[in-house]
Amino acid sequence: INDILDISKLEAGKVDLEAIDFSALRLVEDVIELFSPRAAEKGTAVIAAPNTASIANTYTAVRVKHGDRWLISQITETGAPADGGARENLQALAWLVGVWEDKTEDVQVRTTVQWARSGNFLTRMFKVAREGADESEGTEIIGWDAKAGGIRSWIFDSTGGFSENTWTQDGRRWLIQAHATLPDGTSSTALHTMTYVNPDKCTWSSSNRETDGALLPNIDPVDMVRVKNP
Repeated sequence: INDILDISKLEAGKVDLEAIDFSALRLVEDVIELFSPRAAEKGTAVIAAPNTASIANTYTAVRVKHGDRWLISQITETGAPADGGARENLQALAWLVGVWEDKTEDVQVRTTVQWARSGNFLTRMFKVAREGADESEGTEIIGWDAKAGGIRSWIFDSTGGFSENTWTQDGRRWLIQAHATLPDGTSSTALHTMTYVNPDKCTWSSSNRETDGALLPNIDPVDMVRVKNP
């Protein structure tokens, strides 16, 4: 819209032009970069110094071809894949262990999270009570995917539905990408967000919700309160 309005002003002679300094070389370089071949590179960078522990980060670099050289145009760093076993890599979610409740106007959810006997999984059992409907329940198994280098979970509920979820940490937030199959066979996706507030409180919300391509309303953040410690 703004471009159309600018063109209209130009045609009507109502545009005030302002002379400013600019670099013609920089402009040409930007245009060349825009149309230059690009390639993405992923790897691990290790920073080591005498008498200190080394620091490893994964990175994604975008390279642009200039002549015979591939120059770095953009680089993004993240923490390196975690080492250790399943239990060690699930410690970031250990604060979830306990009993939680959350209530909205017509829904009450009670959740119990505990370590599996092996210590290599977290189990989450939940009961959902809706006004005017039968109570439903379900179980979620949260584990470490050593091949993918991340946390995944699987949910099975009493209605016959199930889902597979991928967890990504973002500071105090966990972004949970869910892919579900509903009891009638339809597919559903959503991005859940669980945010740590303090040892006895977190919030849960859901966005980008779709069922067989049909968009659904977002779910605003709901407070989850710890009612019992492990």
